[in-house]
Formats: sequence, C-alpha cells, structure tokens
Amino acid sequence: MSIAPIFLSNKKVTPHKAIMSPVFRQRNVLTNNPWTFVDLWLRREKKERARFYWEQARNFFDASTGLPMQSAPLLLYYAFMNAAKALLEAKGIAYDPYHGVKGVEAKQNRKISLANLRILIKQNGVTPSVSSYFGEVESQKTHSMAGTM
Repeated sequence: MSIAPIFLSNKKVTPHKAIMSPVFRQRNVLTNNPWTFVDLWLRREKKERARFYWEQARNFFDASTGLPMQSAPLLLYYAFMNAAKALLEAKGIAYDPYHGVKGVEAKQNRKISLANLRILIKQNGVTPSVSSYFGEVESQKTHSMAGTM
C-alpha cells in the first residue's frame, strides 16, 4: 500500500483520521498531541488493555528524550513495541506477545558496529503481526543498516 501526499499551497495536508479504516463522519478530536489523541480514542472505545500499552509507550518515549544517542534507541524500541501492542489490542488482533525480531551478528566481521548487525524478522510476534495488519509482507526476513539482505 502506498500513500501519496496531498499538497495545498505548497503545504502537506495530512488527515486527522486513521489510515487503515478511517471513519470520516466521526467528530474530530482537537489536539496537536498524538499521544493524547490516541489515548482519548482508546478511552472512548473502552480499550483498557490497549491503553495500558499506549501509556507504557508514551512513558518510554518521554524517558528517551534528552538521553545520549547511545541510550535513547533502546527506550524508543520499547516505545515502538508497546505502541504496536496497543494497536493490535485495540483492533482485536491475536498476536504472540514476543517481539518477533532477533538481532544477529554478521559472521564475516567481528567489529561491533551498526553496519555489522542484522535483524531477523521471525514468523510470530508483534513485529510480523503489525506488518501483516498493514499489509506490508516482508519478502526479506533479514535486514541491516546497510540495506536488505
């Protein structure tokens, strides 16, 4: 699925509705904070388990701000995982609660660097479930900072 941007007077126009299944007749929520927007929707829909994960995601994100570049990615990763779990819970999608990814080192080079690390997307878990929800099937299961393998 590809989403083409819409421009009006050289400014990008973004919808303030869901991408996957928007309900255009529903009232807009006036907030410029996505954390508040989603929390209000989850509260209105009585999705308490999803709200739990969403709140955790927000806390991890907030904790990551101001940290050094070496530390922040771990908290942002956990923010992403919890936001993804909130989405799956809100949509009633069954998923394996494990992350669904595994880090592996490149065999040819023992030097520790992002370029030498590989991420393996597993068959089950949060990551493949979110990918499936958005209809973005991965043809390659192993990825690196240098590109898809």
